[in-house]
Amino acid sequence: MLGMQTRQFTVPAGSQVYLGAPAVPMDSAAVDVIASIVAAYPEVLEAHLPQCWVQNLMPGAAQVLVIVMDGTQDSITAKRLQSEVSGILPKDTHLDIWWITLSHSMLAAVRNTGCKLFERNRLSVSE
Repeated sequence: MLGMQTRQFTVPAGSQVYLGAPAVPMDSAAVDVIASIVAAYPEVLEAHLPQCWVQNLMPGAAQVLVIVMDGTQDSITAKRLQSEVSGILPKDTHLDIWWITLSHSMLAAVRNTGCKLFERNRLSVSE
């Protein structure tokens, strides 16, 4: 495999989730490339890269790519984005991708980590 592995990340309802800024952040060049990849997808409204630990789901804390969309993600977009991100980082590592919506109960906590990579300008245009 040329790059790291990515996988979709689903947090079961009722799980205890801990979020924060990473103690050892990912390389800034890799972060910049991830930000440009997610920005190329018009359906992506925001992207964040916080450290996350989900009790009884993850063996330890790790950075997670949180993708915010205004609706549910489609599998074609998910596969394409995962493939692009997989191709840019060191092999023998992985990055979980957590897809959430603007109405998700954890969005404020994700934003409060201060780990925003990208935010699409959502100014409404009057006709």
